[in-house]
Amino acid sequence: MIVYSLLYHTLLFVNIASAGLVTGGAAVMAAAYLPLLIELSPQETITVHQGIGRYIDRWQPKLAIIAMLTGGVELFFCKEPWQIVCVLGGVSGIFGLSVISHMVSVPLSRKIVAWMPAASEVQLRRMKVQWIQVHYLRSACALIGFLFYIVSVLLLVQF
Repeated sequence: MIVYSLLYHTLLFVNIASAGLVTGGAAVMAAAYLPLLIELSPQETITVHQGIGRYIDRWQPKLAIIAMLTGGVELFFCKEPWQIVCVLGGVSGIFGLSVISHMVSVPLSRKIVAWMPAASEVQLRRMKVQWIQVHYLRSACALIGFLFYIVSVLLLVQF
Protein backbone atom coordinates (compact mmCIF):
# COMPACT_ATOMS: atom_id res chain seq x y z
CA MET A 1 0.00 0.00 0.00
CA ILE A 2 2.84 2.42 0.83
CA VAL A 3 4.59 1.61 -2.46
CA TYR A 4 1.32 2.16 -4.36
CA SER A 5 0.82 5.52 -2.64
CA LEU A 6 4.42 6.59 -3.26
CA LEU A 7 4.20 5.67 -6.95
CA TYR A 8 0.88 7.44 -7.34
CA HIS A 9 2.08 10.64 -5.67
CA THR A 10 5.30 10.57 -7.70
CA LEU A 11 3.20 10.18 -10.84
CA LEU A 12 1.06 13.18 -9.85
CA PHE A 13 4.15 15.26 -9.12
CA VAL A 14 5.81 14.43 -12.45
CA ASN A 15 2.55 15.13 -14.25
CA ILE A 16 1.98 18.53 -12.63
CA ALA A 17 5.66 19.49 -12.96
CA SER A 18 5.91 18.62 -16.67
CA ALA A 19 2.55 20.18 -17.55
CA GLY A 20 3.45 23.25 -15.50
CA LEU A 21 6.80 23.67 -17.22
CA VAL A 22 5.25 23.34 -20.67
CA THR A 23 2.51 25.81 -19.75
CA GLY A 24 4.94 28.20 -18.09
CA GLY A 25 7.19 28.20 -21.14
CA ALA A 26 4.27 28.94 -23.43
CA ALA A 27 2.93 31.62 -21.08
CA VAL A 28 6.26 33.43 -20.79
CA MET A 29 6.61 33.41 -24.55
CA ALA A 30 3.04 34.73 -24.96
CA ALA A 31 3.32 37.42 -22.30
CA ALA A 32 6.88 38.64 -22.74
CA TYR A 33 8.39 37.70 -26.08
CA LEU A 34 5.51 37.87 -28.53
CA PRO A 35 4.85 41.61 -28.10
CA LEU A 36 8.55 42.19 -28.70
CA LEU A 37 8.72 39.86 -31.69
CA ILE A 38 6.30 41.90 -33.79
CA GLU A 39 8.58 44.97 -33.48
CA LEU A 40 11.79 43.23 -34.56
CA SER A 41 13.57 43.79 -37.85
CA PRO A 42 13.64 40.91 -40.35
CA GLN A 43 17.14 39.83 -39.33
CA GLU A 44 16.33 40.03 -35.62
CA THR A 45 13.19 37.98 -36.24
CA ILE A 46 15.20 35.25 -37.93
CA THR A 47 17.77 35.27 -35.12
CA VAL A 48 15.05 34.93 -32.48
CA HIS A 49 13.41 32.02 -34.32
CA GLN A 50 16.77 30.29 -34.69
CA GLY A 51 17.29 30.65 -30.94
CA ILE A 52 13.80 29.36 -30.17
CA GLY A 53 14.53 26.27 -32.23
CA ARG A 54 17.88 25.66 -30.56
CA TYR A 55 17.06 26.39 -26.95
CA ILE A 56 13.32 26.24 -26.28
CA ASP A 57 11.89 23.76 -28.76
CA ARG A 58 14.22 20.98 -27.69
CA TRP A 59 12.62 20.78 -24.20
CA GLN A 60 8.98 21.62 -24.78
CA PRO A 61 8.06 18.49 -26.81
CA LYS A 62 9.69 16.17 -24.26
CA LEU A 63 7.87 17.81 -21.36
CA ALA A 64 4.56 17.69 -23.24
CA ILE A 65 5.02 13.97 -23.93
CA ILE A 66 5.79 13.34 -20.26
CA ALA A 67 2.68 15.33 -19.24
CA MET A 68 0.47 13.37 -21.63
CA LEU A 69 1.94 9.97 -20.71
CA THR A 70 1.69 10.54 -16.98
CA GLY A 71 -1.88 11.77 -17.50
CA GLY A 72 -2.66 8.60 -19.40
CA VAL A 73 -1.23 6.48 -16.60
CA GLU A 74 -3.23 8.50 -14.06
CA LEU A 75 -6.40 7.33 -15.76
CA PHE A 76 -5.75 3.81 -14.44
CA PHE A 77 -5.79 5.21 -10.89
CA CYS A 78 -9.00 7.23 -11.32
CA LYS A 79 -11.92 6.03 -9.24
CA GLU A 80 -14.44 8.82 -9.81
CA PRO A 81 -15.94 10.14 -13.08
CA TRP A 82 -14.84 13.71 -12.27
CA GLN A 83 -11.24 12.50 -12.00
CA ILE A 84 -11.45 10.89 -15.42
CA VAL A 85 -12.96 14.05 -16.93
CA CYS A 86 -10.28 16.28 -15.39
CA VAL A 87 -7.38 14.04 -16.41
CA LEU A 88 -8.77 13.67 -19.94
CA GLY A 89 -9.14 17.46 -20.07
CA GLY A 90 -5.51 17.80 -19.03
CA VAL A 91 -4.29 15.30 -21.59
CA SER A 92 -6.44 16.96 -24.27
CA GLY A 93 -5.10 20.44 -23.56
CA ILE A 94 -1.47 19.37 -23.70
CA PHE A 95 -2.24 17.24 -26.77
CA GLY A 96 -3.76 20.32 -28.43
CA LEU A 97 -0.60 22.28 -27.70
CA SER A 98 1.50 19.47 -29.19
CA VAL A 99 -0.57 19.09 -32.35
CA ILE A 100 -0.66 22.82 -33.03
CA SER A 101 3.08 23.03 -32.42
CA HIS A 102 3.92 20.11 -34.67
CA MET A 103 1.48 20.89 -37.46
CA VAL A 104 1.59 24.70 -37.62
CA SER A 105 4.02 26.50 -35.32
CA VAL A 106 7.25 24.60 -36.00
CA PRO A 107 6.79 24.50 -39.82
CA LEU A 108 5.94 28.20 -39.81
CA SER A 109 9.00 28.95 -37.69
CA ARG A 110 11.15 27.06 -40.20
CA LYS A 111 9.70 29.19 -43.01
CA ILE A 112 10.55 32.33 -41.05
CA VAL A 113 14.14 31.15 -40.51
CA ALA A 114 14.46 30.30 -44.22
CA TRP A 115 13.13 33.71 -45.32
CA MET A 116 15.53 35.56 -47.60
CA PRO A 117 15.92 39.35 -47.73
CA ALA A 118 15.20 39.23 -51.47
CA ALA A 119 11.68 38.06 -50.65
CA SER A 120 8.90 40.40 -49.65
CA GLU A 121 9.20 41.85 -46.16
CA VAL A 122 5.40 41.93 -46.08
CA GLN A 123 5.45 38.13 -46.40
CA LEU A 124 7.74 37.86 -43.37
CA ARG A 125 5.50 40.19 -41.37
CA ARG A 126 2.45 38.04 -42.23
CA MET A 127 4.28 34.90 -41.14
CA LYS A 128 5.28 36.57 -37.87
CA VAL A 129 1.70 37.63 -37.17
CA GLN A 130 0.41 34.14 -37.99
CA TRP A 131 3.08 32.53 -35.78
CA ILE A 132 2.12 34.85 -32.91
CA GLN A 133 -1.59 34.07 -33.29
CA VAL A 134 -0.87 30.35 -33.37
CA HIS A 135 1.30 30.68 -30.29
CA TYR A 136 -1.54 32.32 -28.37
CA LEU A 137 -3.74 29.37 -29.30
CA ARG A 138 -1.01 26.93 -28.19
CA SER A 139 -0.69 28.79 -24.91
CA ALA A 140 -4.43 28.65 -24.30
CA CYS A 141 -4.47 24.88 -24.90
CA ALA A 142 -1.57 24.38 -22.49
CA LEU A 143 -3.20 26.54 -19.84
CA ILE A 144 -6.50 24.70 -20.11
CA GLY A 145 -4.74 21.35 -19.87
CA PHE A 146 -2.67 22.42 -16.91
CA LEU A 147 -5.72 23.78 -15.08
CA PHE A 148 -7.56 20.51 -15.61
CA TYR A 149 -4.61 18.62 -14.12
CA ILE A 150 -4.50 21.00 -11.15
CA VAL A 151 -8.25 20.67 -10.56
CA SER A 152 -7.98 16.88 -10.66
CA VAL A 153 -5.31 16.93 -7.95
CA LEU A 154 -7.13 19.52 -5.82
CA LEU A 155 -10.37 17.55 -5.99
CA LEU A 156 -8.49 14.38 -5.17
CA VAL A 157 -7.04 16.00 -2.07
CA GLN A 158 -10.42 17.47 -1.15
CA PHE A 159 -12.28 14.17 -1.34
